[in-house]
Amino acid sequence: MNKESMQETVRAGYDKGNYASVYRSRLSLNPFEDLFFSKLIGNLKQGAKVLDIGSGPGIPYDLHLTEKELKVTGIDISEKHISIARKNVPLATYILGDFLNHRFSNDQFDAIMFLYTLFHIPRDQHKWVISKIASILKPNGYLLITVGTENIAYKEKTNFCGSNMAWSYFDAQTNMDIISQCGFAILESLNEKNYGSDEKHFWILATKKS
Repeated sequence: MNKESMQETVRAGYDKGNYASVYRSRLSLNPFEDLFFSKLIGNLKQGAKVLDIGSGPGIPYDLHLTEKELKVTGIDISEKHISIARKNVPLATYILGDFLNHRFSNDQFDAIMFLYTLFHIPRDQHKWVISKIASILKPNGYLLITVGTENIAYKEKTNFCGSNMAWSYFDAQTNMDIISQCGFAILESLNEKNYGSDEKHFWILATKKS
């Protein structure tokens, strides 16, 4: 499966499926998420610029950040999700597009979120993607990312929230090694499965080395 084919499966899956109502209808963070967001926000100044890659319907994450007076830009390949996000979080700016191809300026953002998205990209591209993220983060900027815990080159389901969906994973340690190799220092890493979640992704907060 090449990058273009996988991205089309992901885009069509989110446009046709009902992911937003199944997974992203909450307006507030759960306690585990709040643990990471509190640490992230505590390191940012009012008005800091945050990019959300794979922003989905905007809630609860972008809404929470705008309520903390941060300037949020979201980018997503799903036209359906961008339309929903613009209604859910009117104070954020949303871009319909593919982060892999979109051009941002170097050192543009104070923080970048990459939640439940990296595994929708072929894993042989993961290091390149993290390197691109590092390039558009300011020195000492922050990355909040979720990564998989399994070692699976490609997986596809025919009925994920009512549509096809595709994933590509490295295990958690490999992901953390990649993040470190791309110039980040990892500040916190926890598996949400150990904190009562039905999900089993690693959440990682890291900072770009200056």
